[in-house]
Amino acid sequence: KENISIWNINSFGEYYLQIFEKYKAEYKNALEEFKVLRTQLDAGLKEVSYIRTIKSQANYIMCEVINSFTARKLAEILLSKNQILIKDLSDKKGFENKEYIRIAVRDAKDNQRLIDALKDLERQ
Repeated sequence: KENISIWNINSFGEYYLQIFEKYKAEYKNALEEFKVLRTQLDAGLKEVSYIRTIKSQANYIMCEVINSFTARKLAEILLSKNQILIKDLSDKKGFENKEYIRIAVRDAKDNQRLIDALKDLERQ
């Protein structure tokens, strides 16, 4: 026991701790950029009449699908027509008989592509 460090971590963890300071500012900037992208995606999703967003601090936004589609049908349409993958949560524990989806926050171009596809479905 005397030869084992107090913080018994693996080599990956040790490497991370060694380089953390070098990339700290870059990491902080990336987090700020991500927050902007998440806010923009949330605002765009709020413009879609059949989506109700749920406030998020994660790398995704959970939404309730209301009126026009089921969560499953919406996921299937987006995948088949637009090659856009969203997560249908209707078969997850705690979401039975509810219509929720999870949408990953991506870059501005991908986020806008998703919003445009959702709005196109709204017009049909």
